[in-house]
Amino acid sequence: MSNIAYWLNFRIEDNDVARKPNQKRRYEDLVEIVEEYALTWWRQSPSLYIFDTNVDIEHMAPLFKKCINPECDFFILGQLGKDVVKIYGKYNDKDIFKVMPYMEEL
Repeated sequence: MSNIAYWLNFRIEDNDVARKPNQKRRYEDLVEIVEEYALTWWRQSPSLYIFDTNVDIEHMAPLFKKCINPECDFFILGQLGKDVVKIYGKYNDKDIFKVMPYMEEL
């Protein structure tokens, strides 16, 4: 399989001290997935990563799904240049589906 470029945007709730694993651990777990599977990555922003890998989105998205707490966190994973986007977790603004009607919930 050839390289696939993705963008990953996420919010890990930072006021969450009671849940286990805590916010810091969930963030670190998510970053570790990028670092483990990415061939190259860009992470200038703390909640936006752009990376390429040889793993398809159907296998990549579940890896991120395991890192977050869907009661308070969310992520959006999209393939660059394609209408292939997955969203998972707690997000309140459903207008994202008006902008990206092709996006799928995990």
